[in-house]
Amino acid sequence: AGGTVDRTAQLGRTYGYTAQRVRSVKLGGQTLELRSVASAPVTVAMRDVFPPEAPVGLVAVPGFVGGGEAQKPAIDLSWDPNMEPRIAGYRVYRRDGDGDAAGAWRPLGQELVRVAAYSDRTVVAGRTYSYRVTAVNEIGNESGPGSEATESVPVQ
Repeated sequence: AGGTVDRTAQLGRTYGYTAQRVRSVKLGGQTLELRSVASAPVTVAMRDVFPPEAPVGLVAVPGFVGGGEAQKPAIDLSWDPNMEPRIAGYRVYRRDGDGDAAGAWRPLGQELVRVAAYSDRTVVAGRTYSYRVTAVNEIGNESGPGSEATESVPVQ
């Protein structure tokens, strides 16, 4: 009573709506339908303006990649996958944790990470790094960052 929901509306499209009150009245054994004048038209653009939830469960694990003398330090990250629909991927941020003042957060790579894991192979042995991850939906809305994970890079 008093409203309706358009369940066929699709994101990225624009729709025009008008409303009209309809009332059925029984009078003398007959049903009469009374209609109001249609409302002024309203235009609604279906836009996704809500960011996804921030990823949770971020874990950082130090290690090495490669074999033999070619071994290089790395920090492997993993987190719980975001189960919301229309997630395009994740953005991984890193901050240098060495020194008195921690560095600025910087994204690792230009492309979104498509799975809930990332291997940072650009780390330097003996240094400490902090990480955080955001989720990005298909429209480009980015979540806030989840919790941070900090890890030190091992020295061979």
